[in-house]
Amino acid sequence: MDKIKKVSTVLKYLFTVLLIAIPIIEIWAWLSFNGTADKLIVPSALGIISDELIYSRIDTLGRMLGIIASTPLILAEMYGIWQVVKLFRLYSLGSIFESANITCYKRAAWAFIISQLITPISQAGATVSATLNNGVGNRMVIISFDETNLGALLVGITVLVVSWVMQEGHKLKTDAELTI
Repeated sequence: MDKIKKVSTVLKYLFTVLLIAIPIIEIWAWLSFNGTADKLIVPSALGIISDELIYSRIDTLGRMLGIIASTPLILAEMYGIWQVVKLFRLYSLGSIFESANITCYKRAAWAFIISQLITPISQAGATVSATLNNGVGNRMVIISFDETNLGALLVGITVLVVSWVMQEGHKLKTDAELTI
């Protein structure tokens, strides 16, 4: 049990750093994005930028609209990661098969599922924001849902099923504790 507690403590801190870094990186990506894929960090809501997609210089309005378009996706992801942080905190305290853990699993699963459903909408808003200054006929709305989104959606559904299994296990454990 001590090993689980130690590893959970480390993971709790790693996910906390990730939780803090995600919005900072996304805002920095939008503020530094120059319209091409030559940057190390590109706003996540834009997805993968192809060389065929040419964005004109993005002004302040486009950057702010891009941040706004990315916000629902980032908030859903952050909420899911916050639930993972809470889960590892519980594990680090030795709480394993308790109702609080099940709640964290359920909330994280729903957050990840919802984030994958939000992704195409955020991507559409982000690409419009990024191409707002392009000439007429060169503005774009890109919506995609690929195997990465599908895989993440399936992981979210799997975690949701695991939470249901854990909930049933918790009920059995509680019943067994009450049995004389």
